[in-house]
Amino acid sequence: MREKRANRSRTRVMVVPCVVILNGQGKVLILRRGARKRYSGKWELPGGRLRFGESPREAACRELREETGFCIDPKSIVSVDTYSYTYGNKRSAVQFVIPLYVSKAEGEPVLTPEEHDDWCWMTLEEIKELEERGETLTGVYEMVMGALKRAREVGLLGS
Repeated sequence: MREKRANRSRTRVMVVPCVVILNGQGKVLILRRGARKRYSGKWELPGGRLRFGESPREAACRELREETGFCIDPKSIVSVDTYSYTYGNKRSAVQFVIPLYVSKAEGEPVLTPEEHDDWCWMTLEEIKELEERGETLTGVYEMVMGALKRAREVGLLGS
């Protein structure tokens, strides 16, 4: 006989590599989630789920290509850090583990409409304002701040 799971919590962990993309002016690409997506209307960084057999670098570059059209070699992206954010409550929560990378790209993104409905190049301060108004997914500002620091350290940005 099957045991009922009514009192058990439903929690899971997902690995979601993301990339902070910088343009020639040092601004950051952020994308707005489409109307049919969970957390629609929230701004986020390019990225998505790790597939079985992929490295986080490969997943970050694949997701970047799928979501924006930017093709970047996984060997050329710079590792920033790994972040972790939890959505939900005690009974039903998802922990997102985010290996974060930073790179540069030229041109403008070409969005996948079912994924995102808008994009923007923003400064760190503009992203902070969005997050303070609750218009980003949790942690976008913190991750961008870390990525900009790392980009300066490796010479992607001036000091």
